[in-house]
Amino acid sequence: MKKALIVIFFFNSFITNTFSQITLDSNLVIFYKVSHIRDTLNRTAVHFETMALISNGTKSIYKDYSLEKSDSLFKLQISKNFMSSDQKIQTLRLNNYNRNEIIKNYEKQILKSNIYLLSNYIYEEKMESINWKIFDNTKDILGFNCQKASATIRGRNYIVWYTSKIPISDGPWKLYGLPGLILEAIDEKNEVKFELQRIVKESGSKELSFYKVGESIKTTKTSFLKLKKAYRANPQEYLSKQFDNGGSGTDVKLSFPTGFKFKTINNPIDLTENY
Repeated sequence: MKKALIVIFFFNSFITNTFSQITLDSNLVIFYKVSHIRDTLNRTAVHFETMALISNGTKSIYKDYSLEKSDSLFKLQISKNFMSSDQKIQTLRLNNYNRNEIIKNYEKQILKSNIYLLSNYIYEEKMESINWKIFDNTKDILGFNCQKASATIRGRNYIVWYTSKIPISDGPWKLYGLPGLILEAIDEKNEVKFELQRIVKESGSKELSFYKVGESIKTTKTSFLKLKKAYRANPQEYLSKQFDNGGSGTDVKLSFPTGFKFKTINNPIDLTENY
């Protein structure tokens, strides 16, 4: 038993010492397990996904890291010219990747949201200051000594744990602003959780790869939220109009398979954008 404890101690010390002396000569990739109760009427149906925060020290992007390697077919076939309505519906059912991106520019203090709603829409907003309360409480997360903090962010009260061993004032999703990287965040209702899985360094260039940003439709946050509201009000009508956009002018009537249901999301992570 004593020998096992010594091994664990040296293992943890190695991780901590390695990352405490980080120089961002390459991208740092932080993987989080995300748990989210999307439907408050069905709290046992928790949605899980793995997301990654990729930072080069001046910018970061938060996205589904597996999308680049596993989703090339969808990128090629999403055009109406290559897919029928039935194929698109089938793709929507089978493709479970999170196609959204949160892009932060630390120097310009700009936050961009690249959101997928059949097409990608991108809008930007200022990175507002977050009123953090920092506590003396500490705990260990995968070998990193972390300190407790709390704040109300976009309608939710979060308890987070951050480490100054990684001096990046960032975190998962739209969490940022502490003197170190946020490794864990849980809202007070236990409806949203971000939990550190692992940290790796990418080899090679520090350039960040963005999914379809060049093809995204530029809009404003207000305009996008109106579009999102229309989708939630009548998903079938919204999808039909989107599929027919730029087509021959013939109305596209989608037939959904028996038993097909649109996922209920009445509890988004960002409560300030809820309808």
